[in-house]
Amino acid sequence: MREKPNKSPQEQKSELDELRLMIDTSLDVICTIDSEGHFIRISKACEKVWGYREDELIGKIYLDLVHPDDREKTSQAALEILHGQNTTSFENRYIRKDGSSVPLLWSGRWDEHTKLVYCVAKDATSIVNKFETEKEKVRKNKDILLNNTDRLIWSFDKDKNLIEANNIFFQSLKEYSGIEIKRGQNLIDEKVVGNLQLIDRWSELYDIALSGEEIEIELEVPNQSGTGSSIWLRTEFKPIKENNIVVGGVCQTFDITARIKTEEEVKELNKKLNESHRIAKIGYWELNLEKNEIYWSDEVFRIWGIDRKAKPDYDGFLSTIHPEDREEFLFRSKEALSGKKPLHYEHRILLPDGTVKWVLEQGVLKKNSNNKPSFKGTVQDITKQKLVEEELKERTEYIESVLEYMPIGISVSTINDGTVIMTNPEFNKVYGWPPGKLKNVGSFLKKIFPNQENRAKMIKMMTGDIEKGDISRMQWHDIKITTQDGNEKYIDVKNIPLPEQNVMISTAIDVTEKKKHKEDIQRSYEEKNEILESISEAFYALNDNYEFTYINQTTLNLFNKPSEELIGCNLFDEFPELKKTIFFTRLEQVKSTQKPARFEFHYKLYDAWFDENIYPTKDGFSVFFKDITDRKNIERELKETSQKNNEILESISDGFFALDQDFKFTYINEEAENLLAIKKGKSLNKSIWDIFKPAVDTQLYHEYHKALQLKETRTFEYYYTPLKTWFLSKVYPSENGLSVYFRDINEEKRNQAKMEKLHAELKERAIKLEQINKELEQFAFIASHDLQEPLRMITSFMSQLKNKYSKSLDEKANTYIDYAVDGGSRMRQIIVDLLEYSRAGNDEIFTENLNPNELVEGILALYRDTIETKNATVVVEKLPIISYSKTGLNQVFQNLIGNALKYIPKGRKPKLKISCEENDIHYEFIISDNGIGIQKEYLDDIFVIFKRLHTKKEYSGSGLGLAICKKIVEKYGGKIWVHSQAEKGSHFHFTVPKNKITYE
Repeated sequence: MREKPNKSPQEQKSELDELRLMIDTSLDVICTIDSEGHFIRISKACEKVWGYREDELIGKIYLDLVHPDDREKTSQAALEILHGQNTTSFENRYIRKDGSSVPLLWSGRWDEHTKLVYCVAKDATSIVNKFETEKEKVRKNKDILLNNTDRLIWSFDKDKNLIEANNIFFQSLKEYSGIEIKRGQNLIDEKVVGNLQLIDRWSELYDIALSGEEIEIELEVPNQSGTGSSIWLRTEFKPIKENNIVVGGVCQTFDITARIKTEEEVKELNKKLNESHRIAKIGYWELNLEKNEIYWSDEVFRIWGIDRKAKPDYDGFLSTIHPEDREEFLFRSKEALSGKKPLHYEHRILLPDGTVKWVLEQGVLKKNSNNKPSFKGTVQDITKQKLVEEELKERTEYIESVLEYMPIGISVSTINDGTVIMTNPEFNKVYGWPPGKLKNVGSFLKKIFPNQENRAKMIKMMTGDIEKGDISRMQWHDIKITTQDGNEKYIDVKNIPLPEQNVMISTAIDVTEKKKHKEDIQRSYEEKNEILESISEAFYALNDNYEFTYINQTTLNLFNKPSEELIGCNLFDEFPELKKTIFFTRLEQVKSTQKPARFEFHYKLYDAWFDENIYPTKDGFSVFFKDITDRKNIERELKETSQKNNEILESISDGFFALDQDFKFTYINEEAENLLAIKKGKSLNKSIWDIFKPAVDTQLYHEYHKALQLKETRTFEYYYTPLKTWFLSKVYPSENGLSVYFRDINEEKRNQAKMEKLHAELKERAIKLEQINKELEQFAFIASHDLQEPLRMITSFMSQLKNKYSKSLDEKANTYIDYAVDGGSRMRQIIVDLLEYSRAGNDEIFTENLNPNELVEGILALYRDTIETKNATVVVEKLPIISYSKTGLNQVFQNLIGNALKYIPKGRKPKLKISCEENDIHYEFIISDNGIGIQKEYLDDIFVIFKRLHTKKEYSGSGLGLAICKKIVEKYGGKIWVHSQAEKGSHFHFTVPKNKITYE
């Protein structure tokens, strides 16, 4: 290896000069800095970049020149260089000598050998200016992007301060919320936002975004423009990340009202679709091929007449298909399941009650995203359509038969090109030309009108009448024609155009012997019209503009308008309400799909339901319809009745179940489940004797069989040992089997046993009480009789004493004698009243027909002196004849009338009124007075024995009169009471039952 030759000092100096020159001529500042931050050497570029000469900087600390805002990051970068980490493109700003700042790009490297940092600083002013220019361009582009959208867009930092936002954000906040916010302000500052509730909600949403989660909310807010409905807004929150760290968030709010409305419209359309399926009787089904399970929509259950709670399966479904259609259905299903072609098959089904229905099954094989197949489709009840088809088929066969043998020539041809579609034999016979010669109307006219002039005249006449569109002008009489053999005939011709079907119906009659066959011709003509108008359904034809082109008589009768007022008129101009119904929607569908539609709808104008069939034609539509209001009302009533019956059966407190002719359960209510400890789902369609085997050949078993065989209601009690329960059962026979009501009477049986025991005890006590009462009555009679004798003796002797010695006795002695006589008399009266009270209600019952007016008249005669003395007024209304005890009724009236005359304030004239009211149960007698009355708190006490409300000095009496009245009235099954106020008189009421009274 060759060694590098030693350079001479001169060469070394030359290299150093070149190196120095290279450093000094550099546009970038090149310098060395020691570990303490002093400039050691520096290139001349420092004067251009910073404005300082070399000698002014050497020895100075570089950090003193650094912009104050950049010193911290500059110190951190220097520390990293001192630790051996090379730095390139470090940015900071230096303060120039003139005080201005200059941006720099630094590169630095620490040399361990020299213990110096070698640095290069580049003036980055041009770079920064370019960056600012680009930044401004980006900002403008960003502004254009942000402010050319109707969305509110804003961003925020981690402290929820607003970083940036578009103009519509600021405008919307100010316009709708009155909030004015500036960039840098806090978005949840109460002073800025104002609404605390709003602050809490938005702060929570900002926190979610700052946690790194993307969220969105949708809110319905009032329409600030005041134009009506509210609007929907969607706000999206997204975090802003730098180096996978969340440093803020960005939000955007935009109007989603149109989308929400669209979704609501879709929901409403789905709802209408489901409703249309229900109205059209179209059900949806789905077969799970893996599990062999079937899903049915509600309409399928209704079509099959099966309870919605039932769980359908494929085998059960196959069993409902009519035996004659089952093999073909399986073949069609197999084709569909193999993917050859979709299922489309009309077949019959058998309902649980044996009814046969026609249905249209349509299905297709579908595969999901996992390539798993499923069989889906629809089923429609087409029973009515089938019946109509059968009827139409019969009518068609009938019409063809009629046409075959009808003595009128009939032909059908196309209107546009005159092609003859068909002729009946009579038509060929009338014209005298065989069918093969009648292929086109034009050539046919040349044959029957060989004379050119005559032919032109006839064609002009017929064409003119046809073009006028007036059917009445499209008939021509006594037309002379020429037959194939050259003979001439006279015929009557009539054309019936059906433009919507491009059909012209022509009839021809041989009228050569017109006079002879006039009646036959007239009868044939009427028969033809009868055929054309014999269709019972209403129908009409429309063109593509929905204008009437034909209306049959049934429809005209319904519309109550003549044909000339409707033909050529728009259907929806004549009946504008139709445009708001499903009819218009279906008509539009038929127009767009060119497929017929059948549906039912309610027309408010007539308040009626119609079954509509719309068929597309070449020139418009044919519409068949009929009024089904009666059927709809019956269906509604049946549904309501069924619902009410079920509600009643489930709400009654008794158990209830129904059995068919084989004693199988067809219905069980909830109470029956509870009483019999069975489950409805496991018991329906099972024999009661299979479920309750111990009941076979028991009373229950025989009663049920008697009810079914004899067709009579059976009511009986029975004890079912397995349930340890007594039941009361009522069994009603019906055409379908038995209806059974029953209830648990265990408690009644226990109560009955207790009652029988109590009854026996009461009967025994009654016998004892009867004996005691007899003894008491005997005692009372003897006691009252024995007590009266000494009282009579005392009263008698005291009276004699007064008579003989009153003159020799002083006034006080005479007063004492009067007291003794009065006390004895009162005591005797009390004993008499007590005896009467003991007898009242205990005498043997004896009633007779009485006239209360006569009794009252007698009582008033007894009180005549009192009435005259007090100048009393007594009004007695007409009283009814009643069955009662004469003595008892007399005593009641006498006591009540006597009290009314007695209890009168001094100076007041008594006024009495005796009246009677009646109802279905009893007579109610009322004795009213204007006496002293009774305070409310004493109204019940006055009927208590010996109860007095006044002193004997004020009003005489023993206090037994009303007690006796009460005892008599209650003995005869009545009630007695009083309405009264102090000083306002009293109204005594007592009742007499109308029915015969019995007593034990």
